[in-house]
Amino acid sequence: MEKLKKILFVHWQSDVIGGAEIALIDLINILNSQYVIDNLFHHKGVVSNYYKNANVKVIIKNIQTKRRKYPGLHTIQSYLLARFLKRKEYDYVVCNTLPATSRVATACRISKTPFLSYV
Repeated sequence: MEKLKKILFVHWQSDVIGGAEIALIDLINILNSQYVIDNLFHHKGVVSNYYKNANVKVIIKNIQTKRRKYPGLHTIQSYLLARFLKRKEYDYVVCNTLPATSRVATACRISKTPFLSYV
């Protein structure tokens, strides 16, 4: 049997459940038989709880801090996230909204993982 491809959905907004979040759960439910799907949130919130209650896999991992507060931290965190993507062997990364893309895009380029932003 062929190994299922892995997709990581990255969410930025953790407090607002909108149409995109509901539509993504519908999409995930359709794709669950064809892919292994995880959802990454930068901290716990209303949306991550909503996804957990919908029986969707949720990962909480802080991937964003203020760049100006600690110079060079963006690069370090990008390499750590790239290592996470490689270890988990994700085939694709999908960012829910443009703000979710910044750190993730850098990490995807480092790990050579294809990514896109879903707006």
